[in-house]
Amino acid sequence: MNSVFKVLVLLTLLVFGSGVALSQMGGIPNLSAKELQERLEEPDVLVVDTRSPQEYYRGHIPGAINITSQQTRMFHNIARYLPQDRNMTLVFYCRGETCTLAPDAAVAAMRSGYQNAYTYSGGFPDWEQQGLPVERP
Repeated sequence: MNSVFKVLVLLTLLVFGSGVALSQMGGIPNLSAKELQERLEEPDVLVVDTRSPQEYYRGHIPGAINITSQQTRMFHNIARYLPQDRNMTLVFYCRGETCTLAPDAAVAAMRSGYQNAYTYSGGFPDWEQQGLPVERP
């Protein structure tokens, strides 16, 4: 009975939050705010804000592009919106620890052949709370 419960929990995680489950199991590395800030200095890093366009335009991490789950059909065709260089470092973020958009997008990128996908699980709320630079169009 215990193993049946474990299987049901695993299936639920896979269906409703595959990105979060994989991210928490170590499939997608997570960066801290400090690590992300250091990576922003590197030329081959692309930061992807997975929040809504309205949230993005209210403020985002400098240099981030906005790719939403709606425009990519739940990230299934995310590669169309990313650089062709599959070795480029991609860092995905959204609304914080409980938001599944960034992990889902990172998993989709990995499944599309991108080798260096990361999440910043603190997301924009953590970035802003730490007083780090914010870009507003």
